[in-house]
Amino acid sequence: MAVRDIGELHGLREVFVRGDYGLVPPDAPRTILDVGANIGAAAVHFATRWPAAEVIALEPDPDAFERLVRNTRAFPRVRPLQLAIAADEGDATLYRTGFTLTNSMMKKNGGEPITVRAVSLDWLLDGPCAGQLDLLKFDVEGSEFAALRAFGRQDQIPVLVGELHADAMGASLEEFARLFPVHEVEITPLPNGEHLFRGMRRSTS
Repeated sequence: MAVRDIGELHGLREVFVRGDYGLVPPDAPRTILDVGANIGAAAVHFATRWPAAEVIALEPDPDAFERLVRNTRAFPRVRPLQLAIAADEGDATLYRTGFTLTNSMMKKNGGEPITVRAVSLDWLLDGPCAGQLDLLKFDVEGSEFAALRAFGRQDQIPVLVGELHADAMGASLEEFARLFPVHEVEITPLPNGEHLFRGMRRSTS
């Protein structure tokens, strides 16, 4: 895979060595949404593991997006979109830190501001996902709480996995977990000081 910096290499390690997204859903997902796709490591993992699934991969940073497109070119069911996630649609500011893996919509520790297009999870579910979302992966450096709190249809997503940034997202880990009352939730610490979130919707049978 094409990488530019040490941060992107760490992203490959998280996916392919540490296995952060190696969860076992009850059913093979048909539609996967990868929010904060960076250069495509998780998208490639999902496309390889579930080749029949549609993978919609969002990345707002133009440099990382170029590598996302290049790295997923061999997977025709991966659809890269140069978009950020937010509570509402419209123009938003992305702060570029020098390492694409830590770019953030949250203004922290400075960073070069650029304007990007942001969309909501409602827009994605009703549009590119065509009303079907079986697995949501997110790694958005602090935007996760606001975006998912504004969504309000968490019970329609069977499986979620992502990285929580409690110092940036404006909520505690417990507050984030309470957004998912119909899911079995697991939150575990990661070596980088953040936390891995996994949520599986409880069976109603």
